Amino acid sequence: MDFQSEKQLVRDFYVALDAAPENELVAVMDRFVGTDYLWRGYHPFHEQSSGKAVVEQFWQPFRSAFRHMQRRMDIFIAGKNEIDGFKSTWVTSMGHLMGNFDAPWLGIPPTGKIAMMRYCEFHKIEDGKITETALSSTFPR
Repeated sequence: MDFQSEKQLVRDFYVALDAAPENELVAVMDRFVGTDYLWRGYHPFHEQSSGKAVVEQFWQPFRSAFRHMQRRMDIFIAGKNEIDGFKSTWVTSMGHLMGNFDAPWLGIPPTGKIAMMRYCEFHKIEDGKITETALSSTFPR
């Protein structure tokens, strides 16, 4: 299995998500994620159970704080999950989310300069949809 369709789904998701204006983010999520979507984020975002909740809790505040956001991927891989007996397929992306840090985010005052946040994102793919996501990141101070 070469996982090309699963990887293309995530690439298309990133392109749509990163290019969408704030008022279209929920529509992008609805297009790419399953109805029983589970998103696992770090503190203070925790688990969210819908694309709309992810947009409201994470993406809108993040994109409001980091204007002109860009995704810079360093690693992009896919494979079967050994933990569940190789039943599920996951696509993983690692790199940086960067943008002009123009508004406060998580109590961190803006710098007015470009800021980069390292990220690692895992997406479970089922039936042509993203059904689970786990996001980990670090924000250098």
